[in-house]
Amino acid sequence: MLGIDSNGETAWHLAAKTGHIKTLETLWGWGREMQVNLKDDLLLSIDLYRHTAWYIAAYKGNKEILEKLWCWGRELQVNLKDDLLLSKGFNGQTAWDLSAYDGNKEILEKLWCWGREVQVNLKDDLLLSKGFNGQTAWNIAAVIGNKDTLEKLWCWGRELQVNLKDDLLLSKGFDGQTAWGISAYKGNKEILEKLWCWGREVQVNLKDDLLLSKDLNGETAWYIAAYKGNKEILEKLWCWAREVQVNLKDDLLLSTGFNGQTAWNIAAEKGNKEILEKLWCWGREVQVNLKDDLLFSKDLNGETAWFLAAYKGNKEILEKLWCWGTEVQVNLKDYLLLSKGFQGRTAWDIAAYKSNNEILEKLWCWGREVEVNLKDDLLLSKGFDGQTAWNIAAKKDNKDILEKLRLWNMEVQLNNKYHLLPAKD
Repeated sequence: MLGIDSNGETAWHLAAKTGHIKTLETLWGWGREMQVNLKDDLLLSIDLYRHTAWYIAAYKGNKEILEKLWCWGRELQVNLKDDLLLSKGFNGQTAWDLSAYDGNKEILEKLWCWGREVQVNLKDDLLLSKGFNGQTAWNIAAVIGNKDTLEKLWCWGRELQVNLKDDLLLSKGFDGQTAWGISAYKGNKEILEKLWCWGREVQVNLKDDLLLSKDLNGETAWYIAAYKGNKEILEKLWCWAREVQVNLKDDLLLSTGFNGQTAWNIAAEKGNKEILEKLWCWGREVQVNLKDDLLFSKDLNGETAWFLAAYKGNKEILEKLWCWGTEVQVNLKDYLLLSKGFQGRTAWDIAAYKSNNEILEKLWCWGREVEVNLKDDLLLSKGFDGQTAWNIAAKKDNKDILEKLRLWNMEVQLNNKYHLLPAKD
C-alpha cells in the first residue's frame, strides 16, 4: 500500500492526483486495518515533489477530496490550521492561493468556512495573505478576470471591516497594477463597472483614483480602451466622466498616452471606423475644434487620419473623413485630396502603389467633385520617386488599373502617346 512506483508516487498520492476519492477511502480503510500511522504515512505524507494529498487536491480543484481530507484531519486531531489549511507546497502556495489562481469560488468559500472553524486570522491568513509571488486573492481574481470571486472577496472584506479602499479596491499586486488597471487592460467592462460601484460605496476619489488613474506605463483606462479598440469601455468611461464632471475635452478626448497619441490617432492608425465616429460625435458634444483637434491632428509620425486610411487601403474611413471635411467646410482639395504625408505622398500615390483600384476610383470621383485639375493633380501627378500611377500600374502589369487610367485619359482628352507611355528604367 505504501510502495512507491517508478515515478516516485504511492497509491495514495496517485489517487489524490487522479481524483479517485473511492480509492482514497479504500486506502484509508486498509491503513486503519493494518494499523499504519494514518497521519504520517497517509494524510500528511509527501510525494516525490514534496506535495501532500491536500496540496494535490487543492491544485486539481477537487473539493470533494479536500472535504474528505479535512474530515480525516479532524478524526486524527491534527493541527488543522498548520497541517492542512495554511500548509504550503514546495513552491510556497497554500490551498487558498491555488484556488484563487484557479478562480475556484466554491473551494475558496469552503476554505473560508474552515478558517472560521479553526479560528485563523481570516484577514491576514486568508483574505489579504500573499502567495509566493506577492499576489493576494484579490489581485489574482482581477488578473484572471473573475468577477464572482472579486464579489465574494469584497463581501468578506465588509464582514471583517477591513479598509476596503486600501486593502482591496486600490491595492496593488507585485507588478504595481490595481484591479482597475488590470481590468482596463483586459477589456473587462463588467469588472470595471463593479469596481466603479465599489468606488462610490467607499467614497474614493472616482476621478483620480479610478477614471484618470495611470498604470505603470503611464496609461489611463481611456487610452488602453482606445488602443485595444474597445468601444464599449470608451462609452462607459465617457459616461462616468460626465458623472464626475471631468474636463471631457482635455482629460479624455484629447488626452495623450505616454507616447503622445490621442484616442483619435490610435483609432486612425488601427483603422477603427466605429471609434472614429464615436470620437467625432463626442467632439461635437464638447465643442472641440473638429478640424484641428481631430480631422487634421497628426500622430507622432506627422500623419493624419486621412493619410493613414489611404496607406491602409481603408475606403470606408476615407469616405467618412471626406464627409466630415464637408461638414466642417475645409478646403477638400488641399487639405484632403491632394494633401501629402511626411513622405510627400498623396492618397492617390499610395493607392497607385498599393494597386487599390477602388480607392483610385473614389479619389477620381472626388477630384471631379471639387474640380481639381484631373490631368495634372491626379492622372499625371508624380510621387516622391517621380512615378505616375500609369508607370506603377505598367510595371506591376495591373491590367485593371491600366484600363481604368486609359478611360480617365480619354475623359480628360490627354495625348496617350505623349503622356502615358511607361517611363524607362
